Amino acid sequence: MFPLQLGWSGVVRTHSPAPAWHSISRNAVACSSTFPLLRRPTWQLKVRGSGLDPQAGAVTLVFNSWGGWREVDSLYIDVQACQPAVDADLFPGNALVLQAAENWDGSFEVDFAIHPLRAGSSAQERWGMLPTWSKDYSFGQSRNVFPQVYQDSGPVAASRKLSLHAPRGCSIASGWAGLSHTTQKLDLDPTVGNAFVAFGTPLAHQVRPLPEGRLEVVQYGRVQVVAAAVAELSSNLARSMGALLGAPHDPAVVFITDVGGGGMGADFGLVLGYTAETPDWQIESPYYFHFVAHEFFHQWLGSRLKGGESFTWFHEGFTEYFSLWHLAATGAVSRDWFAERLLELGTEAQQNSSWGSVAFADDDVNWRDGDGRNETMAYKGGAMLAFLLDVALRE
Repeated sequence: MFPLQLGWSGVVRTHSPAPAWHSISRNAVACSSTFPLLRRPTWQLKVRGSGLDPQAGAVTLVFNSWGGWREVDSLYIDVQACQPAVDADLFPGNALVLQAAENWDGSFEVDFAIHPLRAGSSAQERWGMLPTWSKDYSFGQSRNVFPQVYQDSGPVAASRKLSLHAPRGCSIASGWAGLSHTTQKLDLDPTVGNAFVAFGTPLAHQVRPLPEGRLEVVQYGRVQVVAAAVAELSSNLARSMGALLGAPHDPAVVFITDVGGGGMGADFGLVLGYTAETPDWQIESPYYFHFVAHEFFHQWLGSRLKGGESFTWFHEGFTEYFSLWHLAATGAVSRDWFAERLLELGTEAQQNSSWGSVAFADDDVNWRDGDGRNETMAYKGGAMLAFLLDVALRE
């Protein structure tokens, strides 16, 4: 019955107005028409396991409800095939309980279809953390795609394999392995941490060597090409931050998309928005440098050093300050601008209505209030606290 093995296989299927499918294997498919996409693609997910103990209890596949997908579950994810069958009487919403027969051999295989949201749609703007598609590419985050495998309410300990497949001629980029063509096969658990995954031909791709590993910048869409500038800035930051805090993940992957103008760091990779409406001068703005540096610093503070929402002021505020510090240390911004930006942050913190009414040490403060007064204070007030502590420690 042993050793235990678990496997996740992700496939992106693209549709033409008249789809023509050709089966390649159980794990990969291709069609006659790929990108640019004319219709919604489908993320096909297969989860398999073998060597489980039939006497150890029911097997359950649990999806992380992060990203709000449970609000749109009828639009987002479908079960297409399941062996053993799903126990219809045990369905807690974000989990599938498998109904094993008495003679069950300890193996299972479940096929899902995940439906990404169209970029720019009302649904995508409402649930922006879910997988998204535009005419040139499709991307998402592993946290709300791959389910964990439990047995008897505990996670299954096993050897794990992940394979990602795309239509013929289509590239895959992931925070785990960077950019590759058609297929990625990895020995890892995709449910540990959060990684960005994208399918489609990039607009631009840059690689920079680091003292330990490499940095990759992958840009998608049909917008101003900024991959080289972001790669130069990010590689300098990686060297500066890595020298003090340890090397970043290898590869350190930066995704640039033309969907949304924000950004987000993850355990494996970070994403930056650069849309068609973004002005040409922004790529040279010190404020944009600070935005990139902030998201990049989450590779250390946020990804490696965990904490609940009550530590938002620490994760975001200290990231805001130390990312600014490393920008000045690398010469990306002048020391004068470093001081000017700190003064701005301090002034904005003092003008915030949360000033004097909330305490960083209060675990009951709702710091994530949708860019409201508390979240603004977490970023700006937290940055000033980091600055004052830095000064005190240096003295």
